[in-house]
Amino acid sequence: MLARVFASVGLVLVLVLSTFDSSTGASNSSRAARSPSRINRTDTLWVFDADFEDLYGHNAGIGDLGAPGDSATGWYTYDHTAFPPQPSHWHRDSHLSYQDGSPPDSSFWCGRAHPCWKQMGYGNLWLQYLWRDFDLSAYAGLPVQLHFRQQLALEKGFDFGHVDVAIVVDSLPGTYSTVYSITNPGFGGAGSPQDWGSPLTGEVAIDISAFAGARVRIRWRVESDYSTSSEDTAPGSPLGPAVADGGWYIDEVGITADGTQIYHADFDDPIAPDNGNWNVESGQGGQSGIVWRRVPAGVSRQSPWSGRSYYLAATEAGSDSLCLGQRARLVSPLIPFPSCDDLILFVDGYFEPTITDPYSSSISASVGGNPECVRASSQFETVGWVVSAVPGTLHWFSSIDVSPTDDLLALMFQQEANAAPSGRGLMIDRVRVAALNPATGVPDESASGPIALCTPNPCASLATILVRAVPLRDVTLCVFTVAG
Repeated sequence: MLARVFASVGLVLVLVLSTFDSSTGASNSSRAARSPSRINRTDTLWVFDADFEDLYGHNAGIGDLGAPGDSATGWYTYDHTAFPPQPSHWHRDSHLSYQDGSPPDSSFWCGRAHPCWKQMGYGNLWLQYLWRDFDLSAYAGLPVQLHFRQQLALEKGFDFGHVDVAIVVDSLPGTYSTVYSITNPGFGGAGSPQDWGSPLTGEVAIDISAFAGARVRIRWRVESDYSTSSEDTAPGSPLGPAVADGGWYIDEVGITADGTQIYHADFDDPIAPDNGNWNVESGQGGQSGIVWRRVPAGVSRQSPWSGRSYYLAATEAGSDSLCLGQRARLVSPLIPFPSCDDLILFVDGYFEPTITDPYSSSISASVGGNPECVRASSQFETVGWVVSAVPGTLHWFSSIDVSPTDDLLALMFQQEANAAPSGRGLMIDRVRVAALNPATGVPDESASGPIALCTPNPCASLATILVRAVPLRDVTLCVFTVAG
């Protein structure tokens, strides 16, 4: 999906041609609220308008206290920092398993297939553990090594596989020591994935002699950051191959003491004793609960006619400022739209600079035809960032390309503070979406509905528009500036 972001000084001409029947006085153009069903081509130009003045219609979802909202139908918000609660994803699987010559072949894989992901593999913000306890008490003073084979596709420098070891006392592990870490090797980008036969990473041998003489817990840990995983990186994109069939695959785990094998598991036969007693779990942490919330504010474009003004701001309730290191997301309801050439997104609000990082306030969009996937985090693509050195009113707009099979849109606003914040960041007062079709003129007397043209032209002060009127009908021409 490509987006064209226009500067606020540009000119957008949105032509709405509506025929008017002088005998009845009725116009066929309307700005009525949309129903959740697909809209016809001849319906209103504006397909979405949320001003957050109440909790109904397009505003439904988040209340004044910053409740999570309605993730099924309305606006909702969530903390996208560190590791949110998540299911376990380590599991025995034959997908790309190591071929040891004794089928059926299985390996442990930290990954999955998901119908809404860009490709099969691992996801963003994962913290996943695979572990087992081993009794090394009889091998004090001997050289002990951990061996295993691996295959991996983990974004270079950001997503990692680690091996941790801790001494177990009364069935509980003590402090873990990381004895091995791996990410995609290679130069630039997301690196290069490695298969089972890789001379660089395929077979691993780790000295764990420091733990000989004790009962230990060994765990394989996968950690990923908030982007560029199999979840959100398409196969055909520049970074796509780096995370294809992504995650971490483990097989042929063995332990030797003084060169003699004392343990071996190939995971092919779940009944074999050494293949048992493996455990999986997931972790979470770093979540503060800072989300977007609906709050009264002193500045609003809507106040002249509404009498009330509300922003949705990702701020800490007690201090009214951004929380350092936190990332919060706000997701819109599903927005149905008619068949069209383009969607235009308008966002009005206020912006207080927080830090020099241009990625601190972003706006993303997702289009498609599957209501189960359009609001999935993997489907959103950034259409712009809000960047300013001084505080001020925000009038932001961008076009969103759509295909003939798309009829649903979702929007996502993300606010994060990566350095000491000095303001409240992005505050949103109104969100509107227009569906635009080429201006071809009204084809005949029976035609109805708006025909629209978007002409962003910041470099020219004049634009000429020719309209051929329909005989015996009045024609209404509406021209909207950037501000709507």
